[in-house]
Amino acid sequence: MNSFIKYHLNKYSQMTTQDIVKMLYQNHFGPGHFIKDLDFVNKYYYNELNNSQDNENDNLYEHIGNNFIRINIHKYKKLINNNIIINMFYNSSLIDYNN
Repeated sequence: MNSFIKYHLNKYSQMTTQDIVKMLYQNHFGPGHFIKDLDFVNKYYYNELNNSQDNENDNLYEHIGNNFIRINIHKYKKLINNNIIINMFYNSSLIDYNN
């Protein structure tokens, strides 16, 4: 089993099979797997921000394998303007990581 999967299973005891499959999908396809346009990213970002909890014990980011990371948006928004984060998400989705 990949070390990043073991790490997440140890850290998040409530992690489901669906969570693992989602992470593996993100690991393979990168950030562009669901992004349609900048407006979509903007709505998705604020939905995620409003529907998730800030946990001070979480890391600023976590590796999900294949040189990809997930950022903790609650911590990042304290450091960087929301519009910059949204643009970073969108711009990273434009890169073809499979070449």
